Amino acid sequence: MEYKGKDNFKDELHNQRKSSSGTLVWCIKEFECLVNQALFLNGYVTVKVKGDSLNKLVFAIILATGLFIAGCTDDQANDIEQDQKTIEEAMLDSGIDTDNIIYTEKIKGEDAFSIYQITNGYGIINYANTNKGWQYRGASGFKQSASGKPEPVTFGTATWLMGDYSSKGDNTYKTVFIGEIHEAEISKVILEVNHGKYNAKILTNDNRKFWTHLSDVEDAQSVISKISGYSSDGKLIYENYLNLPE
Repeated sequence: MEYKGKDNFKDELHNQRKSSSGTLVWCIKEFECLVNQALFLNGYVTVKVKGDSLNKLVFAIILATGLFIAGCTDDQANDIEQDQKTIEEAMLDSGIDTDNIIYTEKIKGEDAFSIYQITNGYGIINYANTNKGWQYRGASGFKQSASGKPEPVTFGTATWLMGDYSSKGDNTYKTVFIGEIHEAEISKVILEVNHGKYNAKILTNDNRKFWTHLSDVEDAQSVISKISGYSSDGKLIYENYLNLPE
C-alpha cells in the first residue's frame, strides 16, 4: 500500500510534533519508524509500508488525528468560555459608576439586578444571562426633590420580564421594590403586598440606608398596599397606605 502527499508532508508532521502533546509526538515518531522507503517523484513523496507495520501505521495516524481534533475542540471551548461576558462587564455597559453599585443579586442564574446610589436618589440595573454571558438590559432611576424634607421612607419599583415574551401569556415577571430610609430610628421595613407581609432587606452604604424586596408580581403599583417602618425595639415610626380605594 502507498500513501501519496505533497513533498512538505513530512515537514508538516514535524511542525505538528513541536506544537502537540507528548502522545502525538509518539505517534509521529512511530510513523517515521514504520517508513521503510521514501521515493520522491515529480514533487510528491511516496511512502511504502510493509507487512504488519500497516496496522500500526493506520492506528498511529488515527490516534494522532483524534488528538489533533480533540485539541481543536478544547481550544474552541476555551474561546467560547472567554467570550462569556461576566456580570461585572455588564455593569460597565450600563454606564453607571460601579463604585456606586451597593448590591447585586442573581435570580436562578437567569436574570440579575443591581442597586446603585446617586447623590439625590438611587436606582436599579437589570441584566439577563444569555448564551454570550451576562448582558445589560436597562436601568430605572429615582431622584428625590432637592428642596423640602424627604419622606422618612421613600418608595419606588422596577418590573421586568424574565426570559423571552410569550404570546400564550405564560410569562414570568420580577419586581424590585426599593426605597431609602431617611429616619435614623427606623431599622426595619415591612411591605404588605398581595395581602402578605414581607420584611424588606436593609442595605447600608456611606452612612445611607436603603430597603429592597424582590417579588414575582407584575403590576406592582396595584398590589402593594402599605409600607411600615419600625425601630429596633418594634416601635412603629412610619406608616404609609398606598392605593386606597376612593
